[in-house]
Amino acid sequence: MQLADFERRIMQGITPVAATQDRQATEQMLKPGGELTAKECLAVYRNNITSTRVRALQAIYPVCETILGSDCFRVLAREFAWQAADACADLNVYGGQLAEYLGAQQRSNFSLLPYLKELARLEWNWHTAYYAADTAPFAYQSFSSAAAHPERLRFTLADGLALLETKYPVREIWQRHRARENPDSIPALEACEYLCIHRPDYGPQVTSLGKTTYVLLTRIQKGSTLEQLGDTAELSENLAELLPVLIQRGWVSGFQLLSV
Repeated sequence: MQLADFERRIMQGITPVAATQDRQATEQMLKPGGELTAKECLAVYRNNITSTRVRALQAIYPVCETILGSDCFRVLAREFAWQAADACADLNVYGGQLAEYLGAQQRSNFSLLPYLKELARLEWNWHTAYYAADTAPFAYQSFSSAAAHPERLRFTLADGLALLETKYPVREIWQRHRARENPDSIPALEACEYLCIHRPDYGPQVTSLGKTTYVLLTRIQKGSTLEQLGDTAELSENLAELLPVLIQRGWVSGFQLLSV
């Protein structure tokens, strides 16, 4: 049996929601250890993996844990560890689906926390920005010739840059909790807030955006060409002014020419 197949079969049996036949098959692959039976050895592996994943989520989502309470968060983290599809072995990129998992919960005690899903997204984006690759300098010299083909020119955003539109004051909630300030007096937003999570140097930042800038970055993220950006009603008057600013900030980090 190949090592990858062995690992896959072990993981199929370790999960608490595994079918009985998968669990029994995995137990048969293990040798008893000392006074422990194969079944007990499997339980030890299961507990170690669960604990590691829970600790990873606690490190990524500290404000969510504070708001929910450690006991509640650990219960959710254990459930997520085995019920969600996110089973990545690299703990640096594990946990990205937690926001969707929280949003899918139908528990009545979450009804007073309608912002929780978007807060989790903010914390995840902060985490991924921290581990993002450094952005290479913008290739100004070759850009001048590429700009002659606006119908084929696409811009690219910096690695780790994320955009978030929210109707809740999640940035203020997040900042107050991180600074250990009183979060109880945060007013509701009068309109949607547009956020950019990025890493200019070694530390991530969260910046509030105007709607036009958010629309531009979103369209670039979705693959619009320079010509399509210019044809967008919300951008037509500001594109020439905004693009150089975003390039200088490093948010727009590169470009590519589509094939004819």
